Amino acid sequence: MKTNRVITLYLRSCRAKGLSKRTIQWYGEILKNFAGLYPELPDKPASLETFINSCRAGDERRHGYFRTLRAFYNFAEKRLEFQNPMHLVTAPKRQKKLPRPLTLDQLIQLLSFPHPGRIKGALIFLTDTGVRVGELAGLVPGNFIQTEWGYFAVVKGKTGPRAVPVSQVCYEFIIPGSAHSLRHTFGTLWRGGDLSILQKIMGHSNISTTMLYRQVQYDQLAMAHKEYSPLRMVLSVTGNLDII
Repeated sequence: MKTNRVITLYLRSCRAKGLSKRTIQWYGEILKNFAGLYPELPDKPASLETFINSCRAGDERRHGYFRTLRAFYNFAEKRLEFQNPMHLVTAPKRQKKLPRPLTLDQLIQLLSFPHPGRIKGALIFLTDTGVRVGELAGLVPGNFIQTEWGYFAVVKGKTGPRAVPVSQVCYEFIIPGSAHSLRHTFGTLWRGGDLSILQKIMGHSNISTTMLYRQVQYDQLAMAHKEYSPLRMVLSVTGNLDII
């Protein structure tokens, strides 16, 4: 069975399921390399392990190879009745990465720098919401809603869509861009005692990343966000909005 033929069918299925262009592009790049190494679809786990181990870009990237092949072969097994050798492949180990937050002084310095408008808006939004960079980049005006408790951004993350509170002052600066360290900063500087609220806002699938996930209503989110947002901490220290 030709590998490229199965890849074409798989990516077509991914588009039909509504996967993001970014995800499909990621799959396509990895599978293109796979097809270059194996023009005929391999059915032995050793071949797949060889390909996974060929990745020298680090634990996360290598694990990405594994996840891509797992999804690809699951498709081939279900749709084409191809024997799935990935059942015999063990996921590569990856070290757990610790957050790398900024200090409050560093955060103030970052926001005080005269960045161009688009960058400034991105930094303000990431500081205020703790969303992932990819979630910010995918936002469009239709993703924002206004309720009696304030503004919310509906972002699409790894755990599905979720509503994230947005400060009034931040709402005016919503432009895509910026750095992942601000997400770590948000989680570190958050002072709310209820971890389930932080889990909800940051979109963690497991409480061990942030301990029990539960649904939180808009009013609870808004009240907690108004009190604990790191952006509010910055403004309370500086005493004005000059940094913005």
